[in-house]
Amino acid sequence: MTQQTVNAEEFDAWRSDGNLDRIRAPARHVIAAWMLAVALALAIVVGPPATRQAAAGVVELRHELLILDHQFKQVSVRLKSGDGA
Repeated sequence: MTQQTVNAEEFDAWRSDGNLDRIRAPARHVIAAWMLAVALALAIVVGPPATRQAAAGVVELRHELLILDHQFKQVSVRLKSGDGA
């Protein structure tokens, strides 16, 4: 392993980058919190209509599946009676 020595200028530059990140951190947190609040507000406003539409689609799909199941049962009964069993 080689040991690297850090001169004062490099150390100062490294420390100033760290200080700059600490200064910018609260601003990033405020922006992130604001974006989260906007996302929650959009979910509250847009969510119920979208949920109702999705629920209606699921109910319709369930209805179609029940009809299809009923049709398969009728075909199955016809095939069994056609076999002479």
